[in-house]
Amino acid sequence: MRAVVLGGVVASLAACGATPSAPAPTTAVPAASTADASPDAPAITAPPAGYTIVPGSRSPDGAWQVLIPTLDSQEGDNPVCETRVVSVRTGALLTRLPGECFFEHQSQIELTPRWSSDSQVLVWLADNKWGSANVQILQLAGGAVASLYDARPAAEDQVLAAVRAASARKYAAARKRGEGNGAWFRDGFAIDVHPTIPDEVRWPIAFTIDITSDNKCMWPASDRQGGVMTATLDAAHQWTFGPFVAGHAACGTGGLVCAFSDCD
Repeated sequence: MRAVVLGGVVASLAACGATPSAPAPTTAVPAASTADASPDAPAITAPPAGYTIVPGSRSPDGAWQVLIPTLDSQEGDNPVCETRVVSVRTGALLTRLPGECFFEHQSQIELTPRWSSDSQVLVWLADNKWGSANVQILQLAGGAVASLYDARPAAEDQVLAAVRAASARKYAAARKRGEGNGAWFRDGFAIDVHPTIPDEVRWPIAFTIDITSDNKCMWPASDRQGGVMTATLDAAHQWTFGPFVAGHAACGTGGLVCAFSDCD
């Protein structure tokens, strides 16, 4: 098990490993309006049947919160799984968060919602065993969705290009060995894209991007490839990437890149 500090919050990461299933059909939910963020809106007492509130997901202004399916709701054939941002007072739907959906008490998953102090930005982080599964950034304006951005793809592209440039031979070998690892892996590599949020979400958001070709430490050290880079993301979703520090993961530490050794 790996303990990762996310801005002072310790997230315990345990095994996931499951390949994401095909998207389930969505269900009809009343849409939120600007009135749903108003303190004059009528209050509700509980989330709808089959859903529960994610701990720590309520916005600082008390207007919004995140719901995920309950464990019981996932029984049977083709259960609906949605991650919803809803009005605290009315329950109306603001938006459904894309990416992999997780349900209450799902084994080996850690959910870490973080808001800006003005309740205009939500960073939705979901971790599995090897790293982040979802890093969604929701921006609001006037009680409505202004943008919804998935931070993982661009960060993955950048770090993969850096690894490939460091050693095309090892990259090709890692890609071949990693075939069939599952949808979460990119080109056979485990990539952990993690925001660093000291106390609240502020722009630009700092990230650490770890990568390794051998997340289970099964290969000889000389065959592993990986490293780490830092980055920042601004409110316009523009990235600034730092230099890539090449290295391979130390076995037995439980992290992607917990210690480095020089490698070609």
